[in-house]
Amino acid sequence: MIKVLPFVLLFYGFFRFLGATSLVKSDSLNVYTYDAMMGQSGFGEILKKVFEQKTGAKLKLVSFGSEGEALNQLVIEGEKTKADILLGIDSSLSSRARATKLFAPISKELFEGLDPVADLGSDRLFLPFDFGYLAFIYHKKRFSELEVSGQLSNLREFMISKAPTKRVVIADPRTSSLGFSFLRWTQESCSNQKLLKQCWELFAPKLTTIAPSWSGAYGLFLQGEADWVLSYTTSRAYHLEKENNDSYNILIFKEGHGLQVEGAAVIKSSKKRDLIQAFLKLLVSEEVQKQLPLTQWMYPARQHTPLPKSFKDLPNPKAISFSNELSEDDRKKLLVDWIKWVSHLK
Repeated sequence: MIKVLPFVLLFYGFFRFLGATSLVKSDSLNVYTYDAMMGQSGFGEILKKVFEQKTGAKLKLVSFGSEGEALNQLVIEGEKTKADILLGIDSSLSSRARATKLFAPISKELFEGLDPVADLGSDRLFLPFDFGYLAFIYHKKRFSELEVSGQLSNLREFMISKAPTKRVVIADPRTSSLGFSFLRWTQESCSNQKLLKQCWELFAPKLTTIAPSWSGAYGLFLQGEADWVLSYTTSRAYHLEKENNDSYNILIFKEGHGLQVEGAAVIKSSKKRDLIQAFLKLLVSEEVQKQLPLTQWMYPARQHTPLPKSFKDLPNPKAISFSNELSEDDRKKLLVDWIKWVSHLK
């Protein structure tokens, strides 16, 4: 028996290993995200391919029109959701997401080596994977560099200036995380509620329209329907890489630019802890992070990740992080006030 027992245990262990491997291969991880993450050769598809190669499990990406819509769906489903991860939660939605109590803390070691600027809170509910600087983009043919070379000191001056800030298009803060991040940036720049109201009332007449999403706003800009569009500094890199087009430039404020950070969150009710850990580890690995600049057109959260030349040549503005998180009630109140300030467009 003593001689047979090791063989029996080995035999039993071998079949347990086969069973476990088969289970992982037949299992899947469900990730809620937003539409822009999808598409052929997009970041979502790259992430899916690497994850499935590394784990043998399936990665199911379920997309929604925006990060906010993905979060709304999770709120509707609650603890009965089939989602395991929310991918794309950003700094404009983090306080709202925290209030749902749907998310679990993430292992501390996964945050090691990430850029300190990519911060989504000390509670470790959101693992940052990329970040970008909000900025206004313009076409050199519509404005000479001489017209904007004075470099307005801050966003507030841009909002109230008579020129050259005509025909501006932005994303709607009610439906777009970029739009809400911009609204929060205006809060920082205007310093108090009275000044914020004045800035928006002076800025509103310059808005040709307020688009539901970044893609809608940028499309109008490219069609010549606006002279300025709210986007990211990395939009210039996109035109350089994809079109070899040096015509699009960035207005840089001396005071700094609003920072948007994207992260991943773990659904507390999910039981797939091993797969979740594997996914998050891959998400912040250099192998995956180096794909971000030319797919998401954002900066990778991992420090020292190689960047393409088009990114290295971009201006590196001072980051303006939002000094305080908004409660859900404060967020709703801010939006109600904003609607009044831009009421001529409604």
